[in-house]
Amino acid sequence: MKPQEAKTPAARLQLPQSIDECAMAV
Repeated sequence: MKPQEAKTPAARLQLPQSIDECAMAV
């Protein structure tokens, strides 16, 4: 469960990051 918890915050940070990249591309 520890690896999943660590991935949860990482995935959350990646989500907003990808959105920022898309906004920058636009």
